[in-house]
Amino acid sequence: MQYSKACMKRPSTPQAVLFDAYGTLFDVYSVALAAEQLFPGQGQALSLLWRDKQIEYTRLVTTSNHGAHYQPFWALTRAALVFAIKKIADTAGGYCAEPVKDSEKSLLEALGFDPVGLDAMQARTGLSTPALQAALFSLEMQGRLARLPGGLFQRVGAA
Repeated sequence: MQYSKACMKRPSTPQAVLFDAYGTLFDVYSVALAAEQLFPGQGQALSLLWRDKQIEYTRLVTTSNHGAHYQPFWALTRAALVFAIKKIADTAGGYCAEPVKDSEKSLLEALGFDPVGLDAMQARTGLSTPALQAALFSLEMQGRLARLPGGLFQRVGAA
């Protein structure tokens, strides 16, 4: 079998190196602990369902009609979370948000109403990264906080 010289060409130097960090380098199931606090006995199920739907939504949107229905990853992540919460809430007999706890009130006060990053929130609150992320996740699940692109958080609702 003969190969043309064009096929035998030496590969060029890579122009970029890409990593699939999400799910490979980041622990995507770490939210199970916070979910367990909000949905006792269902945290692991919520975490797994959320991740599965996130992958499914991403695959469907990026492969449908050559990406004509593109959605930002964070929008798909939020949609997957909403789906998972509704599914788990239906299974668990509903979900009622509890009143804001004192620790959450102080976090909401530190957050203010402008978008803010995790590092700034840590500086304002003195909380460890895991404690802060769990508290932020709890507030997001209650609809009191929105996760924005660029790793920012913003308080939602009345003062």
